[in-house]
Amino acid sequence: MKIAIYGGSFNPPHLGHVRCACAASEFLQPDLFLIIPDYLPPHKDLAENSPPPEARLEMCKIAFRSVTAASVSDLEFQRVGRSYTADTVKKLRQTYPEDDLFLVIGSDMLFSFREWYHYRYILSACTLAVAAREDGESEALALAILSLRQEDQAGIRLLTYKPYPASSTEIRQALAEGQIPPGIDPEVYRYIRQHNFYRTEEKIDKSGF
Repeated sequence: MKIAIYGGSFNPPHLGHVRCACAASEFLQPDLFLIIPDYLPPHKDLAENSPPPEARLEMCKIAFRSVTAASVSDLEFQRVGRSYTADTVKKLRQTYPEDDLFLVIGSDMLFSFREWYHYRYILSACTLAVAAREDGESEALALAILSLRQEDQAGIRLLTYKPYPASSTEIRQALAEGQIPPGIDPEVYRYIRQHNFYRTEEKIDKSGF
């Protein structure tokens, strides 16, 4: 069986995340596509006014509902502390010892991949499926892929697709200011409104949202 893994804080999940997942699903044709939101990101704290992890899980279920073979997993909610990808991959490798694992990451993450916790284990346990995020980075990306292949014997597949320009940071800022941000699924936005997520107390008091 072929299993794709796509993790992140998804705070909130946006159309850039969804387009990346759709491209990975089409390219890899996985039997199972696990969308795994972080419980607590490994290298940063969640932004102020972020919703609880369980809410991000629910938003992911809404946002990725159209991705073929997608299943949103609470795997990283089952551990205490920060959500390290190596720990998640290890758990999945134990669960699926004979299956092919593909870790979907953005090209920005590839550039810093050697800084990841136990990155060599990740490379030994799964193939990287790298999604280019910005135009004009092809040369730098090719060099990074070549380096990891030659020096770390990494298995890497490159996803070629047109990224959707969206930023979770900008979306959170727009939501905090009471705006309807572009780049977010209407159903995800409706869920956010229902629960008053990402709003400052001042905005909530004045608008009722």
